[in-house]
Amino acid sequence: MSVQDMDIEDVGKSIDVKWDVVKPIVERLLISDEISGKLIKYQINTGGRRVRPFFTILFCNAFGGKEEDALYPAAASELIHNASLVVDDVIDDQETRRDLLSMPKKFGTNIAWCASVDYCASALAALRSGKRPEEMATLFIKTLKDMADGQTKDVYYNMLMEKSCNPITESEYIDNIFDRTGSLFVFSCMVGHLSSGNMNNLEKTESFGTNYGIAFQIANDIKDAFGHSSNTPGKDMIQGKINNIVYLTAMRDLSVAKRAQFIQAIKSNGSDISPVFEMVSQTGAKETAGKLLYKYAREAERNAPQGPEGRIIRATIDYFFEPFY
Repeated sequence: MSVQDMDIEDVGKSIDVKWDVVKPIVERLLISDEISGKLIKYQINTGGRRVRPFFTILFCNAFGGKEEDALYPAAASELIHNASLVVDDVIDDQETRRDLLSMPKKFGTNIAWCASVDYCASALAALRSGKRPEEMATLFIKTLKDMADGQTKDVYYNMLMEKSCNPITESEYIDNIFDRTGSLFVFSCMVGHLSSGNMNNLEKTESFGTNYGIAFQIANDIKDAFGHSSNTPGKDMIQGKINNIVYLTAMRDLSVAKRAQFIQAIKSNGSDISPVFEMVSQTGAKETAGKLLYKYAREAERNAPQGPEGRIIRATIDYFFEPFY
């Protein structure tokens, strides 16, 4: 199917098609030893939405580049993403990832750390195989540092809020989720744009990646606040994670005493959901979070490239975010 023929219903299929081209490159880049290679490759084969390498390819095409010029940078974007997921799962003591055992639970923390290192090293090797390797390596370093900063502050903010019962500000939250999530979307879009050889409108590509990444994390937070129904705990509640836009928004409208009760319920690992659901419903926090998501999604849309590739890039906005507005 050509890009010109794609519509929103085809986004998922078209992402899968592009991933089928990138995946063999990813597997070639990773450790190939008979024993360790099999362990290392577990994470990359657990599934995922694969939107980051998809954007790398589409941004390259949108600015006149050839798909083959973007394949190694696309592999790098997915490798960095999966490296970060392994680290997340270690920090969160996560049991499952995509309905499978998480890497640290499957093979232990030590092998999980080794996999994360190999993913980052393989991503850098991929960038050295593409165009403008020095610029891409500089961007790679900045992205890793941003992600490390974001993960560090996420852990710190959760401890701070549990102790003080005071929510972080919206601007602190936005800065944090840019580092944790948005920075990698900027990377994925920018390395695609750079791969095209066209240096026009780089600032718009950066703005798209920033706003799309922030919207992406807000959507994840809304999804993770509660489970498939409002009567079941979501991922962040099971993990006792306070730094979620729905919870933060609710806390700002609660008294100090109510905040303490709210946090205690979140930290119950999903066994005491009713106070959380009741307070979120009273404050309209979920709806307010949806409006914030919509704001960043529309800003991303305004900065998407033109042409057929831009149309499918814009289609991913409603494809991923519309259920949470």
